[in-house]
Amino acid sequence: MDFKKIQQIFLVAFILIDMFLFVMYQQNSNIQSDNTQTSNETVLKEMRRVKINFDNPSNKTSNGYYLSAVKNTNLAKQVNKLNNQQIKTSKYEIHSTLNQPISINPNDPSESIDQLLKRNNFILDGTSYKYNQDLSSKSQIVYTQKSYGLDFFGSKIIFNVKDNQVTSYVQNNLIDVKVLKEKAPTISAEKAITLLYQYNGIQDDSSILWSRLTYTKSLKIQNSGVYIPTWLIALKKDNQVEYKKINAFDGSVVNTEVVDDNYQS
Repeated sequence: MDFKKIQQIFLVAFILIDMFLFVMYQQNSNIQSDNTQTSNETVLKEMRRVKINFDNPSNKTSNGYYLSAVKNTNLAKQVNKLNNQQIKTSKYEIHSTLNQPISINPNDPSESIDQLLKRNNFILDGTSYKYNQDLSSKSQIVYTQKSYGLDFFGSKIIFNVKDNQVTSYVQNNLIDVKVLKEKAPTISAEKAITLLYQYNGIQDDSSILWSRLTYTKSLKIQNSGVYIPTWLIALKKDNQVEYKKINAFDGSVVNTEVVDDNYQS
């Protein structure tokens, strides 16, 4: 049996197991639906009592897909299209230093950068990326790649800024994005946050900076992966920002990522 067939078997098995878990979750949710809102409100009150700071999260549900996508490993072959920049490439990334820094409006950096992304000689596949204010700071402007209504948390362009000028950027890119399973409902931000608290994932005396529905990788096979809708929740405590992830289909914890505190308040 060749490796490609083994990949396909793993993908199918993973999707079937995940679909089974999702159906079980939906059945359980339906049984408990009458008490859900009351339960969420009780948990939110408890969170405020222990001095967790947050804006009231939305209780609106959404929809998402199971997607497959492949990391672009051909970036080095494509950068000859780009002008007026010094470029180095790794297997998955472009590292570019601009020959001439580009001025931006610090109050609305996307105003200038959005226009640049339309130029094929400035950024590869630029129009598939959108400004991500949640992940951006004074020193870094972040654009995330979007597909099927949501962005990919791990696929982004990071523009480095100094004195209100873009001086360089780093980019990675996903290709061959495909739907593996038709769209299904997701839980709300409110539900994701209350579940995370009940899983002991939010500390007392901390702050919830924001929550965002995004695609994150749930299964990796070489350069390709399966991506699912995930609630990304940014928490801040003691000058450290931590990203917590909740599976937006079944409400389970995915994993966490700790980053330096460059959050722009």
